Amino acid sequence: MVLFLVVILILVAVVVLSIASSSANDTWGVQTKNQTFNAAEAGVEYAQWSIDQNLALQSGGTGTVNSNGYNYNWSVVGNQLSTTQSKSYTDANPRIGNITVPGGMAVLAGWASSPTGGRTVYVEEVVATAAPTNLTPGAIICGKTGQIDHQQITDTSGNNGADIHCGTIVANGGGQHPQGKTYATGTINQIFGVDGKAHINATPPVFLTAAQLAAIQSTTLAGSKSGGSNYYTSGDFNGGTIGTSGSNCVAYIGGSIVLHGNGNITNYCTTTVVMGDVTIGGNATYQALPASAGHVVYVFGTGGTTLQGTPTTVGFFYVANSDVTINGGGNGNFTGSVITPNNVTMNGGGTSAFYYNSTQTAPPVPNLYVVPLSQWDY
Repeated sequence: MVLFLVVILILVAVVVLSIASSSANDTWGVQTKNQTFNAAEAGVEYAQWSIDQNLALQSGGTGTVNSNGYNYNWSVVGNQLSTTQSKSYTDANPRIGNITVPGGMAVLAGWASSPTGGRTVYVEEVVATAAPTNLTPGAIICGKTGQIDHQQITDTSGNNGADIHCGTIVANGGGQHPQGKTYATGTINQIFGVDGKAHINATPPVFLTAAQLAAIQSTTLAGSKSGGSNYYTSGDFNGGTIGTSGSNCVAYIGGSIVLHGNGNITNYCTTTVVMGDVTIGGNATYQALPASAGHVVYVFGTGGTTLQGTPTTVGFFYVANSDVTINGGGNGNFTGSVITPNNVTMNGGGTSAFYYNSTQTAPPVPNLYVVPLSQWDY
């Protein structure tokens, strides 16, 4: 009887050990599978990070990264982000063959194998660039204080679109009834707009991120050095012509724009980057031609931008890192829009006026990053 019971116990122990071993193997298999999938997904995320840094990353670009004992691979299978055309590429997974990448999209891949063997896991995704950033429309857009003294803002198109968006809007003197609406992010708005209201607690205006501004700098710098009608200088610009009439050009000024007296600037480039400041005064004139184009001057200096009675033709000044001062006097009018996350001070007088044309809008700025549209794994 004792021997019989011992045999029964041994059989039970063998069954329990077998079940435990099988369970452990199953758990190890699931863990290994999950780790392999995670490694492959890390590969596709690395590919997405890489194309975020350079939207023009060449198709077929690939690499291998080692992390926690896993070698995961990544690849830009096909990059059609900058074109509307579709194109066929060889897929990273040899079992798939070719894959068609639509225009405006890119296909990314990541793959990995377990250190203990087993089949390779592939994770792929389709990405597209994020929607562009549209700047808030209006005559004056500022993140802090907009001080409008003795200055009438007129919408030359008659659409009553000469809006003012600022954190706080204050005024002294008369004439502060723009042909547009006024919106203060805070609780102080001393200027009534065309609707007879001074809106407070408004939605903050949209400004560009540091990454977007850096991208504008780098792309404009590269374009300005590519020849043709593009313009590049590492120093200041003190007058003359930028670009060529009828051209599609960009300009990069490594210093400042400084213009006094009877100086003149005619700018034919729709995008101009000024790494210093902009100071235009006296009887100097600045014209952005043709008037039908949306000209944008991005100013990155920290010393302040000053425009004194200077005429421009439908231009947008985006002053990223300093305040803006627009004074009256001079020999003409300012026609355009001022956008800055900082302060804007306007002081009319003399023969100067501030005009805005609401039919002109600042061009949208593409975001740097791509967003996944779909993902799959094998």
